[in-house]
Amino acid sequence: MKRYLYPLGIIVTLLASLTIPQIAFAGRANGNVTAKTISGKTIVARSSVVTSNWAWAFQSAYCATTAVNAGHIGCLARLYNNSGALMDSTGWGYNANYLSKADEFVTTAAYDGAVGTSYYSYGMSSGWNGNGYTSFTSNRSPNQTIES
Repeated sequence: MKRYLYPLGIIVTLLASLTIPQIAFAGRANGNVTAKTISGKTIVARSSVVTSNWAWAFQSAYCATTAVNAGHIGCLARLYNNSGALMDSTGWGYNANYLSKADEFVTTAAYDGAVGTSYYSYGMSSGWNGNGYTSFTSNRSPNQTIES
C-alpha cells in the first residue's frame, strides 16, 4: 500500500500546480483608512496598490454604522506613477446591491507598467446624503514598485 502513496503525492502536486494561478505579486501597499460621516452614516475608505508585472489601484469603501441600499456608496480608483502622472482611472462606480454593515464595495484600475517604476493609489469615495453624493479623497497609498 505504501508504494502507491508516493506517486499519488506527485499527481496531487501536479494537479494543484495546474489549477492555481501562477501570478507572482511583488507586493501590496495600503493607505491609511479615511472615515467620513455623511448623513449619520460613517463611510470608511482605503486606497491600495498591488504590483506584479502590472500595477492595480483599488479603492474600497464600506459603511461602518449600518447597512446601505444599492447606489449609496461610490468609489473611484486612480493609479498614479511615481512622477504623479495619472495612469488609469475607473470613473465613479456605485454598489449595485444592498450592502450589509461593513460589506465592502471595490473598484479597480490597472496599468501595464514598466519594470522598476513605482505606482501609488489615490482614490475617492462617496456616500449618499439624501439629496446627492458627498465625495471625499482617501489617504494616498505608499509607492509600490514593479519588479522583474
